[in-house]
Order: sequence, then C-alpha cells, then structure tokens
Amino acid sequence: MNSEYWKNHWNKSAKEHKDIRFISGWGDRTFQEMLFAITDVAKKLGLKSEDRLLNIGCGAGLFEIAYTYWVKEIYSIDYSEEMVKITKKITKKYDNVTIEHGNMLNLPFADEFFDKVLVNSVIQCLNNLNEIEKAFREIKRVTKKQARILISMNPDASKKNSCIKGYYKLNLPQEEIKRKISNINKALWFNNDELKNIGEKVGFKTRVLGMDRDVWQSRYYFDLLLVKGG
Repeated sequence: MNSEYWKNHWNKSAKEHKDIRFISGWGDRTFQEMLFAITDVAKKLGLKSEDRLLNIGCGAGLFEIAYTYWVKEIYSIDYSEEMVKITKKITKKYDNVTIEHGNMLNLPFADEFFDKVLVNSVIQCLNNLNEIEKAFREIKRVTKKQARILISMNPDASKKNSCIKGYYKLNLPQEEIKRKISNINKALWFNNDELKNIGEKVGFKTRVLGMDRDVWQSRYYFDLLLVKGG
C-alpha cells in the first residue's frame, strides 16, 4: 500500500539523517527558501495569537518551531513513529506544543476543536482519492466554523513529466536520480479540480492557490485552501 511505503520511508529517513531538513523531506532547500515557505503558509492560514493549530504530518517539527510563538496551541501528528520521537525531542521546551502518533483518517481529537489546520506535503502519501475524501471529512469534524485549512505542496499531475525530466538535469549520481524518480512515481499526483471537487463535496469552500515562487517546488506543486462554512 502507498501509505505503508511512505511510513517506512519516513521512519528510515528519521533514523538515517542528522540534518533536520533532510529528515523532514525539505531536502537541500536554502534557509531563505524555508523562510519563504513558512511565511507563505502562515499568511494563507491567517495565523492569529488565539488560534489552536493542528499540523497533520509534522515531520521533524520545523513548523512547530516556527509557529510556537505565533499561535495559542499547536497539536501535531505524524504517521511515522520515528518522526514523532524526533519532533517530541525537538519541541519539548515548548509548553504549547503537543505531539502525537496518529493517522489523518482517524484523528484523535474532539469535534470542532481547531481554528486552523495545516496538511503540508502529506495527502500524496495516501492510497487513493477515497482516502483523501475520508481525511477531509475528519478534518471537517475536528474544526470550528469558519476554520481555515491549508492542504499545501500537492503534486500537480500536469507538471509530473517536467519534474522527472528536471532530475536528469541535476548533477547527481544515477542511483540517487533513480531513487528520487521512484518516489515521484509512488506518490499521488493530482489535477487541481480533483482535490477542489473533493473539498466541495465534503462541504468546504475551496480555492486553488500557487506556492511562493521563490520556493522551487512551486514549479510542480500547488496549494488548496479549504474554509469550513457555518
């Protein structure tokens, strides 16, 4: 199953890498790019000091470090047990951050608990569109009225071939290129309307957004903003 492959992938990454960027899948992004991405997400979510934020797929805790002083509370889950261990260690000094092992298909939270939700580079690791709909319904259950949800860094199916061709232009060992392309093919790639339609079916107001152009993934990925009505 696709999700089990990615769970094993991130468990392995958490054990093998020392650099938090590579543990989290941020790769060789520059510090500047990371800041652009973090601020772009915060702007789209409209983060406020009174917000209770849910981060689904927290990785090694970069967003938690960035947002701990921006919001009232952060609750974070990850499907990878090893990632959870790392994030708990990194964020233990923050009293308003809670880290749990969890699955976005069955969120361990009460109804209407969150003001904002971030799902960054996660839904492509699910098995199919039916699971994405189930995840969206769970997110709807745990969010308050007028909550904003950002489903960010979603692979754009129309850009998949150019993404693959781009790796062949990089000065990397052939084995590493093959590994990266294998991962590309194991992820779900989406047409914009597919995700938008699922969000609308669940009952969200939806809007497709571009990523900050100073982040290289913006060439191949897009964001989806969901707003809960009521």
